[in-house]
Amino acid sequence: MDAPRIDSLFAQLFHSLDEAAPMQQLCNRVAQHFGCAVALISDSGEVLATVGALPLSPLRSHAKRIDDTTQEAITSIGLWQLHHRVIELATQRCLLTLATHRNDPAVLHLDQVAAIAAAITAAGAFERAQAHRSLNMMAQVLRDLARGIDRSHEHHYWPRMESFGFPAHHPFQVTIAVPRNSQHATTARLLHLIDDAAEQRIGLLISHQLVRTTAAGAVHIVTPATSSARGWLHAKFSDALVTHSSEFQFLEDIPRALHEAESTLKLAQQIRDYSADDHVPAPLGYASLPLTAWAASALPQRELFERSRTVLAPLDETPQLRETLLTYLQCGMHIPRTAQALFLHANSVRYRLERIQRLCGVDLQSAIDLANLTLMLLPELWCCCEVGRKAAKTQFLIP
Repeated sequence: MDAPRIDSLFAQLFHSLDEAAPMQQLCNRVAQHFGCAVALISDSGEVLATVGALPLSPLRSHAKRIDDTTQEAITSIGLWQLHHRVIELATQRCLLTLATHRNDPAVLHLDQVAAIAAAITAAGAFERAQAHRSLNMMAQVLRDLARGIDRSHEHHYWPRMESFGFPAHHPFQVTIAVPRNSQHATTARLLHLIDDAAEQRIGLLISHQLVRTTAAGAVHIVTPATSSARGWLHAKFSDALVTHSSEFQFLEDIPRALHEAESTLKLAQQIRDYSADDHVPAPLGYASLPLTAWAASALPQRELFERSRTVLAPLDETPQLRETLLTYLQCGMHIPRTAQALFLHANSVRYRLERIQRLCGVDLQSAIDLANLTLMLLPELWCCCEVGRKAAKTQFLIP
C-alpha cells in the first residue's frame, strides 16, 4: 500500500469521531472496514476497547508480558490469526490485536496494521486531551464555588454540575482524601477516577489540593450525598485519610462544606499520628462526630495543643502515668478494670492517679476536668486500645 493510500485510510478512520467515546468508535470503524475483530488491552491487563468475540483471557495474559523488545507479531489461536502491535497510549503501554478468521478471505497487510495503530494512538491522545480539559473545568468550577457564590447565581452553575453527572439540585457533600502513596494523587490517577465515575454514573467534581487546605497531596472531591457515591469513594481511596462534610442542598454552602471536611481532616491526621501501627483511620464524617470529637476538630489546633501542653507536660517524664491516665479514661474511670488492663493492683492505680492529680493540677472527680482531659487526649484515646478502635468502627464510620 502506498503512502497516499495510508494517509487516506488514516483520515477516513479518524474523521469526525464522537468526543464521548472516540476509542470505541474508532475500533468499531476498524472492525467494519477490515472485517476483523479488535482488542486493545493495557499492559496491566485492562481491556480498553474490544469488538468481536475474541478470547480475551489469553490476550490479557499476553499483554501483561509485553516489554521493550516486543513490537509486533503474528500468532494464532484456534481459527483466529492475530496481528499484534505494541503502542504507547497516553501514559501506558498497550497491546493492539487485530484478528481475522483463517477461512476468511480478508487479509491484513503490515502497512494497514501500522495505519490502524497510528489512528488508535491519535485517538488516545485526543481522548487524553478531552480528559485533561474535563479535569481543568472541574478544578475551575470547584475553585469558583470554594470562593463562595450567592444563591441567586446558582442557576448558572447547576447546568455545569449536571454535565459532570450530578442530579439537578440534589444534596451533595465535600470529601477530602489524602492518599498515603503520592502516586494515588497524580493527574493520571485523577483522570482514571473521572472515567470510572462516569462509567458508574456517579456525579463527580475533583481537583488537586486547593489553597484552603493545609494537607499536602490532598484531593478535593464533591459528589452527590448518596451511599453509592460514598461507597465508591471509600473503595477508590481505601489507603487514604478520608473525611466528609455534612450534606448540603445549595451551592452557596460549598465554602462551609470545605471547612467542615478540612477541620475533620485535622482530627483524622492526629488520630493517624498517634496510631502505633500507622493505622489509617476509618472515614470520618463531620455530621456524625460525637460532641467531643466535633469540638476537637473545630477548635484552633495550635491553641488546643498549647493549652494541652500546659496541663500534660508534667507527664512527659513519666510515661507510665500517662498510660495509666489513658487507660483510666478508656475504662470509664473504673479503677478495678483499669488495674486489670494494666496488670496492676488497684491500690497501685489509685496511687498513680493521685500523682497525676498533683502533677497536672486536676481533679479526676471533677466533670469539667475530666471533659478537659478527654478533649486533650482524644486522638490517643481513639487509637491506643481496643475501646478506642471499637469506637472508631462503630460510632464514627459513615453509614
